Amino acid sequence: MMLVIQDPKEYIVGRTSIMIDDTGCAYTTRVFKKDTPASVIAEMKEHDADWRRENNNRPLFIFPDDPEYEKYLALIE
Repeated sequence: MMLVIQDPKEYIVGRTSIMIDDTGCAYTTRVFKKDTPASVIAEMKEHDADWRRENNNRPLFIFPDDPEYEKYLALIE
């Protein structure tokens, strides 16, 4: 299954540099701004959950409530 998601660009801080998961697959993720409205985050969390189910639990998005949010912010190119 292929998911097509329109990024809400006005709420994205940036995209991380390329990371490698436990299986050796490369990926990037988009990091949301801290002031993103809750309604936008709720909708995008649904897409993120679908993505993770299909892609070895790799994140598509990182949200401000993620415990590793600051780590991902530091990885933005």
